[in-house]
Amino acid sequence: MRPIRLHVAVPLLAGFLLGGLAGTARGESAAPAEGPKDPTYAALRAAKPDGRTLAVSGLVLERDAFRFEFASGTFHFLAPVEGRTIGAVFLGQGTFRLNPATPGERRSLALDSGGDPKTFETLTDSFTRLVLLFGDDTAAELQLAAPVQTGAPAREAIDAWEEHMKRQRKDYHLNFHLRILADLLDIPGMTSGAFLAFLEGQKIGPALAAVDPRGAEAVGVGAGGKEDSIFYVADQTKGGSWYESESAAEIKGGRRTALWRSTDATHYDVETAVARDEDVAGTTTIHFQTLTKLRVLPVNLQPELRLRSARFALEGDETWTALPFVQEAEKEDGNSAVIFPRQLAKGEKIRLELVYAGDKVLIDMGEKNYAVLS
Repeated sequence: MRPIRLHVAVPLLAGFLLGGLAGTARGESAAPAEGPKDPTYAALRAAKPDGRTLAVSGLVLERDAFRFEFASGTFHFLAPVEGRTIGAVFLGQGTFRLNPATPGERRSLALDSGGDPKTFETLTDSFTRLVLLFGDDTAAELQLAAPVQTGAPAREAIDAWEEHMKRQRKDYHLNFHLRILADLLDIPGMTSGAFLAFLEGQKIGPALAAVDPRGAEAVGVGAGGKEDSIFYVADQTKGGSWYESESAAEIKGGRRTALWRSTDATHYDVETAVARDEDVAGTTTIHFQTLTKLRVLPVNLQPELRLRSARFALEGDETWTALPFVQEAEKEDGNSAVIFPRQLAKGEKIRLELVYAGDKVLIDMGEKNYAVLS
């Protein structure tokens, strides 16, 4: 074993803690170790259409630059988590419209979508199914339109949900459940969280239309900035971030939102051992102060490095508490996060220890020279 120890003092510039040594994998890494399980995340991940439905006709949902019109069809709600409905599958006839907030964004969207910048106004499409995940008041808004009916889950709705989950893993490579988990646990009862609409249109798709007060970085797509509204196309040839903008209200009012941050990391202790030529094991202890109330903390750890354990202690206290952590399959939606047992108050000083390992994390550059290409 060749240990490498680093002691780094570095401020955190984003809302995520940056943990450990990262690299590009060649081959399969070991599965994550078994640790404490978080019941809310488990319920969220398992939620699917539960038989509650709501039939609509001519219903309109507007979220900043996005407008969804549901001409006719049925919403199939996902099973509640923490007493809240956090998603639905729509089956029927609907249309989508994106009206850019500024002339510059309109021109950029025209170029990305193949439109004529001189005449382009809005991006439109039609759909027969739409998957929603939300930490805002969408469920309450939908239930104003019609009474909710109960019955057996529809096979077609379950199939649509399972197809969405396959796309999350194979096309987006992002765990969107973590974003909704934060809305559920950071401030219980809050209904001003993220709105995520997964579109499979007649012309565009798969695509994500998102409005998030925490910004694009919290969603995990695009350039990852502070913009509230994002339209991201998960296509191998013409995909990417087609639209990222602050909200129309912010632009009109002349105010710009600062980058959302949950923590301020002040110091990293990194101990890394190269067990074999390309295999790495490490422990990182991160010292940070909370800038907001939180329970769910995303950790920017390369998925090839598999978490073994996580624990935390208050600064100055030697009592460590094991933490549940989330890390799905390495080559799919392998985002990482830790979940604290209680809501951390703003201003708390915390030490977070992460233990991880990965096979073939380093890259053999020849003649027994190795590099981390991340």
